[in-house]
Amino acid sequence: MEIKKLNYNRVISLILSCVFIASAIFKLSDVSSFVFDIVFALNLSNILSFAIALFIISTELTLGIQFLLMKQVKITSLVSTCLLSIFSLYLLYLIVFLPGTECNCFGEFGLFSDPKIGLLRNIILIGLSILLFRSDQAKGYDYKKPVILFITITIIFGIVNVNAYGLKPSKVEMIEIEEVNQFKTETRVIFVDARNYSIFEYEHIQGAISVPYYGVKNHSQILIEKARYTPLDEAVIVSYCDSQGCSLAQKLAHKLSTSLGKKIYVLNGGIDNWKSQDLPVVSSKYYFF
Repeated sequence: MEIKKLNYNRVISLILSCVFIASAIFKLSDVSSFVFDIVFALNLSNILSFAIALFIISTELTLGIQFLLMKQVKITSLVSTCLLSIFSLYLLYLIVFLPGTECNCFGEFGLFSDPKIGLLRNIILIGLSILLFRSDQAKGYDYKKPVILFITITIIFGIVNVNAYGLKPSKVEMIEIEEVNQFKTETRVIFVDARNYSIFEYEHIQGAISVPYYGVKNHSQILIEKARYTPLDEAVIVSYCDSQGCSLAQKLAHKLSTSLGKKIYVLNGGIDNWKSQDLPVVSSKYYFF
């Protein structure tokens, strides 16, 4: 009976470990995008968003390692429950106030980007953390070793990433349609569609260039190649996607701004807002997904 209990707790611990470690690794694969997700969702500065991103990644790795080793189970499962509860409140915020926004709970791994799926997953993980917290395996609140591990991870990733992501000023700005039209009278405006190519083919703003956020490694190079007859330094670049809640345009704008070293604008309301004002779009009535 004791062996069954131990195995039962071990399985729960391994599930939690895999989820936290995978989540941290996916976020680490593109820290800049994760930082910008926080900037976009919470309207915070780059530096503060970087600090939050660093805290979340370090905490997830610490929890993953602790669950994997089944060390300090009681304090680890308690912190896990608290952290997942905070994440769940954030997901509720996205669902209610920013409908259609991706949560990127697993970084850029799009399969788990729906906040509703993320909320359901968190509820299950909270239940597992509580079960582990109440198990015979969980004894005492020894927090010293987990704290030392957390501080070590934070320092390492902070040093590695701070120069690349934490201190870069934001060069992404929302722009209204009226402002776009004003720019058109003064200079060349390049529209960049951040959605996947099949949706772009179906319908896009007239004259727009397709630079899908997902499935492309070097976004700026694609833009340079497709806009080769227009000097990008002299043009106003406007990124867009579907609507207000779509975050692809903001993410693409952030990547282009970082690599091109210039301000990139994001069309407020996306193509839906553009169409609502009867502005020109190119669409294929006979295109099938």
